[in-house]
Amino acid sequence: MRLARFATRTAQAGAREYGCDARPGGRIDRVESLDHGRESYPDASALAKADGTCTVITPGWLITRAHGTETGRAPVEDCLLIDNKDRPLFRLSAYYGTFADDQRFKTQTTPDLPKSKPLLTDYLFRAEATCLDSPRPAVFAIDYREYDDDPKPQLRYARAALRQFAVQSAARHSCGPPNGLTGL
Repeated sequence: MRLARFATRTAQAGAREYGCDARPGGRIDRVESLDHGRESYPDASALAKADGTCTVITPGWLITRAHGTETGRAPVEDCLLIDNKDRPLFRLSAYYGTFADDQRFKTQTTPDLPKSKPLLTDYLFRAEATCLDSPRPAVFAIDYREYDDDPKPQLRYARAALRQFAVQSAARHSCGPPNGLTGL
């Protein structure tokens, strides 16, 4: 939490120094962690009872549980979809503002980066949405985490999950409907 406060104060000081029109948010009392990258998520709730960013995702294929971030207007939102073996198979992500710019840049210029990078640079499908309070379109993506003994991802389920996630997130951020659902 101290790092979040430090980063906020640094951004505010930079905005003042360069004459930017910055609108600081409220007090940071809690920083939600997704803990992306763990091998298992025993505390994840059943998908039908999921809350936060995973609430609208329907169970299907091998997906039975989910672990997501709280809903709100964060510049990055995630939802991990977990299989019946307690492993995260899909990661749904929403990026807004400069985070969306970075995502667009990386996926357009370096599509072969490994999936272990912190930002999604390899994805199954991606969509964008125009937002009322931002000149930058939001980016929504879904990636697949491979395991040695798993079948290939069920692409129909992945597209539907991304669509559900993106529509919900875009509405919270005053964005239009996601469009341009594309895949690699």
